[in-house]
Amino acid sequence: MRAAPYRVVTASLLIGIGACGSAAVMVPCPQAPGQLVPSSDTVGVGATALFHVSASDLALRNARQIRWSVDDPRVASVDSLTGVATATSVGVTTVRATDRLAPVSCPDSWVATIVVR
Repeated sequence: MRAAPYRVVTASLLIGIGACGSAAVMVPCPQAPGQLVPSSDTVGVGATALFHVSASDLALRNARQIRWSVDDPRVASVDSLTGVATATSVGVTTVRATDRLAPVSCPDSWVATIVVR
């Protein structure tokens, strides 16, 4: 059995008064997706829903590096730059936001559910 891949994250540390340094932290991959805001929405066919990554998750990112997609484009479409989803037929699908600058082997992503009635 292979060990899970890891991504190294470097953080700066302030230790005591006037001392500082940096440390590398191993983050396991793949990591579970985070939740979009809202985490789910129910709309009618033809309606739109706006999803976004929380401010705390965007703290170290530029919103322009986020790309949007849906798992089932028969149920809804989503603008790949804005996160505005448009309901196209009755059903349920997952809306995904992915940081396009994160490594493919360890993506940063967030999910939500859209229910179309």
